Amino acid sequence: MGGRGANLNVNIYLGWLHEKRIGSYESIYEDGNIKFIMQKDGTRTSAPIFSNTKNRIYVTINAEGKIVGITQYDSNHKQLFSINEPHSFDKIKEVHMHTGIDSGRQITYWKDMEQKYRDLYTSIKQKYDQFYIIDKVKEFNTKYGR
Repeated sequence: MGGRGANLNVNIYLGWLHEKRIGSYESIYEDGNIKFIMQKDGTRTSAPIFSNTKNRIYVTINAEGKIVGITQYDSNHKQLFSINEPHSFDKIKEVHMHTGIDSGRQITYWKDMEQKYRDLYTSIKQKYDQFYIIDKVKEFNTKYGR
């Protein structure tokens, strides 16, 4: 999968720095338009700023094999929303949703989320188990010496 746009300066494209979100990712499993991805550099995991594929859903997995977020992109390759697990680094301790970057990253908590987003979250969790994603994480970590 490589970097997010090899010939594109994303910082200029977006107008602000997102160094942690323009790194190199690798797909560890794909199911239709859904890709389970991991960051190659092993740093704090975050979803890519944009997708090279229209309307893609990325499921970002951290080095421990946990789902960090489920992010959907629009026909312009920009984030529509992301559904995130609790953040270990701040006060958000429940599943929640952020609107896209262009929408100001507003937060909606699980209890206030529309049912279609809850259903997507549940479906992704089921696919995680169904496709043995944890085993694919172990293979990825071995490949990158983790």
